[in-house]
Amino acid sequence: MPVGMNSLASVLTLREFRYGYTDVGTEVGAYLVGMAAMSPFAGRLMDRAGFARVLIPCAVAYASADGILVLLAARHAPLYALCAASFITGMVFPRVTSALRALWPSVMPSVELRDQAFMVDATLSEVGPIAGAVLVAVLATTSRPATALLTSAAFALIGTLGFVTSPAARHRRLPKSSRRERWALAIAGIRALALVSAAMGAAVGAIEVGAPAFTEAHGARALAGLALSASGLGSMLGGIVLATRLNSLPLPARYRRALAVFFVAFCLPLLARSNLTLILLFFLAGFPFSLAYGTVGSLVSTISPAGSQAEAFSTISSAMAAGGALGVAAAGFAASHWGPIASLGTAACFAAAALGTIVPPLQRRCGLEPA
Repeated sequence: MPVGMNSLASVLTLREFRYGYTDVGTEVGAYLVGMAAMSPFAGRLMDRAGFARVLIPCAVAYASADGILVLLAARHAPLYALCAASFITGMVFPRVTSALRALWPSVMPSVELRDQAFMVDATLSEVGPIAGAVLVAVLATTSRPATALLTSAAFALIGTLGFVTSPAARHRRLPKSSRRERWALAIAGIRALALVSAAMGAAVGAIEVGAPAFTEAHGARALAGLALSASGLGSMLGGIVLATRLNSLPLPARYRRALAVFFVAFCLPLLARSNLTLILLFFLAGFPFSLAYGTVGSLVSTISPAGSQAEAFSTISSAMAAGGALGVAAAGFAASHWGPIASLGTAACFAAAALGTIVPPLQRRCGLEPA
């Protein structure tokens, strides 16, 4: 839920206290940079010290930092103070999702069940952004935007405590050696998947700018939210439909098909000529996202060595967040200079950048063809 709530709640909170959009954008950017910069280190700490010793302090610090941000905004603190608080908030964000994905291999007794778990995981990850945005809108309307930000902090704290006290998390065995020479990025396959995830994140970030640019140009800016929600709904349904239909394929073949379909899907919005067709095409564009992201998760689990999986998944999440920031910036530039179709075209370009690794010889060279 905090993934779908924090940024929007921060924007509305700062606007309530009369901060300009430039300040708001800078503050949210600091939060995302903090998340991306710290994720690999947080994952490495979880691999070495265990989930509870890392996640509980992070959750407490995250909730406290959100509270401090509200106080600073209420006192009209300068922008550098807000950015510092937001950067720290992003750094201490509890990486429960990365920890959960690191657990799947030990929880699921077979490869088939593990692959389905990653697909369902990717599908359910769409619920947070959709439900979180709705909840922020309700709380901001019925109470105050700061209430939504503090509610996000409460979700993070409660969810983290629920995860670390679950039997699977409590009984996880730490690696015997407390020192490892190699980082996850030293593995060729993880580097390749990080680049692919960055490209996927950039494509998703680009449509978050392309949608409002298109709907505003066609006279109904508010429909951008409906278009993005349609994309999230398409991703959820796509994950449900595809989770049980492609399990029989070998993982490398499934990876090639997933990325090929992902590219084709992100080209579809270029065909839009009205807001209604954009919404329908966004629904179709979202359909293969859970398949692609779930397949990447399965590959990360297979490639990363035992004792470094939390770090590997945190690295992938960091790459996707960094790619999202790049996609937003590129689509904004394209929309300003060449119009809304060009901003949607940047999403297709980033999706195309992920296709390089599906060529079988290059796939083997990148370490994406596990034994």
